[in-house]
Amino acid sequence: MDECRKGIFSSKWICILIASTFGIIAAMAKIIPLPVIAPILVFVGMSMVSQAFSSVKQEHYPAVVLAMFPYLANYLAGKFQVQHQKPWQQFQPP
Repeated sequence: MDECRKGIFSSKWICILIASTFGIIAAMAKIIPLPVIAPILVFVGMSMVSQAFSSVKQEHYPAVVLAMFPYLANYLAGKFQVQHQKPWQQFQPP
């Protein structure tokens, strides 16, 4: 059974390497719209959070919450990021 797992693991990464090298992943990202992918990503994120809490003791819950802060901060920073203009672009001629 271990040999089978090694083979599946290796073949998965070989396929990902080939797909990313030849631009297949980028082409799929252009073809599949974000509204189709977003619910899948939300489901995966919720599954990861529930697994994180179910796999640790209750006394370690604060550590799990603290571990999520960098990801939440990165999301919020990207969501509310202000587009900074270069100094010569700030003033438009009348």
